[in-house]
Amino acid sequence: MASGGFRLCIRWLRSTAKNLRSIPRVLAASILVAGLSAGTYLHALTVSAIVDPQNRSTWVTKNYTISDDDMSVFPVRTASPPKGWEPDLTQGLDAALPLPWPDAYAKARGQPFNPWAFFRNVSILCSHWKKTGNAETHRILGLLHKRLLEYSVLREGKRFLLYQFEKDYRGKYHVRVPWTSAYASGAALIGLTTMAQCADRPEVLHTAREVLVGLASPIDPRNDRPDLWVSFVDEAGYLWFEEKPLDQVEQPRILNGHIRALTGIYIYWVHTKDETALALLRSGIKTIEDHALRYRNPGGINAYDLMQPYIADYGPERTVVQQDILYRMTGDPVFAKYRDIFGADMRDEIEKRKKPFR
Repeated sequence: MASGGFRLCIRWLRSTAKNLRSIPRVLAASILVAGLSAGTYLHALTVSAIVDPQNRSTWVTKNYTISDDDMSVFPVRTASPPKGWEPDLTQGLDAALPLPWPDAYAKARGQPFNPWAFFRNVSILCSHWKKTGNAETHRILGLLHKRLLEYSVLREGKRFLLYQFEKDYRGKYHVRVPWTSAYASGAALIGLTTMAQCADRPEVLHTAREVLVGLASPIDPRNDRPDLWVSFVDEAGYLWFEEKPLDQVEQPRILNGHIRALTGIYIYWVHTKDETALALLRSGIKTIEDHALRYRNPGGINAYDLMQPYIADYGPERTVVQQDILYRMTGDPVFAKYRDIFGADMRDEIEKRKKPFR
């Protein structure tokens, strides 16, 4: 049904192509882009009537072969503690962590929890636990799990990570407090799955499953928008994991947050072979395959989101890394192509920055 819209668009393009040579290049390009946009619009019209966010059979997907060699795809279990660090809970959890909570969270906003720092600390602690068998390290892992539970909420079997401070997006979009994020869910899944495996804690894997259920419950932002949600299906049937869910129809579609969610789902799937996780992976990856180049700024830094694509990503090097992760995850050469395209666009800028991505 959807392909009919594209066929109509193709016929239109063919009918006008013979006239393009006599039109200035910029105008011709505009006509072509308009035609492609028309095709996308027609595709949306034909699909929107049948898309049901809760019905996975209506999601756009692709039967990727997913590698289960996570150490080659996303090696989170190889982290080492900072030099001189030793597990010591005498001053409490926060002082015992190998990596402190970011000041922007713990000090500026009074929240001693951050999803990125959570999974990074878990990775370091699990590596240390495996090497040393230190009981204090094992206790720190248990307390980290409890901290995550304190900064999350369970709604009808769906667990959402919470940010309990005010947040404006781009200075004009207000995010309600508390708010949640697909980035947080993905980071939590990485940490929880790693912790459950290394420390033999089945209750932690249960928490991970609750986070996955949250990601597997997409909404339609055109209709009902609950106060907490992390994924949505657009009018064309594409599944998106949203880093900054907004109380409006248009969503940012932040590239980094979507792919962080995918990496979390991937780590969970590797260790559980959960069919829900596999369905989320295949649909979420297909969304990137079909939309990645919309983030591209030829010869410059890619867009951070699609709501304001003229604003450059503040961490462009991660885009190249993430496309490479998707290539190693799926073996699909399209992601190697995207990796190289983004890398060529931003080579000079990446060389200037040379700083870690998140």
